[in-house]
Amino acid sequence: VNKRCIFIQMSQMFKSPGVIIASMFIANVGGMTGMVSFPTLVLMFQSAWDLNNTEAGWVSGVYFAGYVIAVPILTGLTDRMDPKKIIIASMILGVFASVAFALWAQGIWTASIWRFLQGASFAGTYMPTLKALSDTLPESKQNRGTAILTSSYAMGASFSFFVTGQLGAVLPWQTAFLLLALGPMLGLFLTFLFLPPSPAPRQSDIPSKLDFVSVFRNKRAFAYMVSYGVHNGESSIMRAWIVAYLVFAQANLAVEEMFLDWSPAVIATVANLLGALATVMMAEMVSKVGRRQIISLIMMTSAVLGVGLGVSLWGPYGISLVLVFVYGAAISADAAAINGGVIARADPAIRGQTMAMHALFAAAAAFVSPVVFGFILDLAGGEQSKEAWTWAFGATAAFIAIGPIGLFI
Repeated sequence: VNKRCIFIQMSQMFKSPGVIIASMFIANVGGMTGMVSFPTLVLMFQSAWDLNNTEAGWVSGVYFAGYVIAVPILTGLTDRMDPKKIIIASMILGVFASVAFALWAQGIWTASIWRFLQGASFAGTYMPTLKALSDTLPESKQNRGTAILTSSYAMGASFSFFVTGQLGAVLPWQTAFLLLALGPMLGLFLTFLFLPPSPAPRQSDIPSKLDFVSVFRNKRAFAYMVSYGVHNGESSIMRAWIVAYLVFAQANLAVEEMFLDWSPAVIATVANLLGALATVMMAEMVSKVGRRQIISLIMMTSAVLGVGLGVSLWGPYGISLVLVFVYGAAISADAAAINGGVIARADPAIRGQTMAMHALFAAAAAFVSPVVFGFILDLAGGEQSKEAWTWAFGATAAFIAIGPIGLFI
């Protein structure tokens, strides 16, 4: 009897909202270990494969091309089938793509294939997990669960920066990338063990077809989709180019500033960790300040900070370093508020399809933005030019303005 009671208690503990949220947070972080692996070592790859900035931006951004293609299908299917099955299959794809990059990537096009598949894997984990939590968590836990899981995006990018930087410093990049496959393997195990199956939808609630037209007719949800595209475009630029930016900034260090000569990968890790914390904090502020207001304030702040990063190259490196940390926090701070907005305003019968389009906007912007940023860098003088960095960040600020405008039209 005692053994049976212990088993029941353990079973109930595994199904508790806190355990589900925590385990899926870790699973998503693990699934993202390869996300910024290429940008972290971008200068090494540029030298080894003779890539210009536009080509390097392409390989960084093509991850999100895979996401763009896969996310409408994989997230849309969560209205019809258990998201857990989609997540598990996508984690398996993530393991394969990471191993394949390590074994067979030899230049821009082969690297693009495996980065594309890594992005497709992410398409089947992040948004489907949000959908699974909205299906299985009590309503009182959904807002916080969404915020915590959303913060896994910044945490996952931080982990990817840190682990890739540390492994790349002591191992051949092929070995480092093989080891990164352990992340989605962990995510696969945690998803299988801790994520409960979603309740089966009633037959009458299953849409007869993927109806994305109805999604776009929901103007309030559409506004958050546009904002999420802006958010992810800016985030993708940050993650694709921040290491190269810091390498250039550190090349101009004065002797008295050498104590600030921390590894760019470590700095990027800390900046993204601050973003994960800011995501949860700002989600808690939504009920006090207002969702649209807090999102707009964060976006305008990050636009100003981005311009400041470019201008700061003319000043002491310490200013650039501080701005990177603050900018990293600001970029991620609005993510949970935006995701919560689209979930709250989606038609429950097609919530999966709404989230699919939400993710599609984000992925399209995340794919294009690093390429455009790299093109502007090349056009304005290259990554060794202060003016080029300022022009590129200035263009990013103009792009960010679309978000607040869209929310209030």
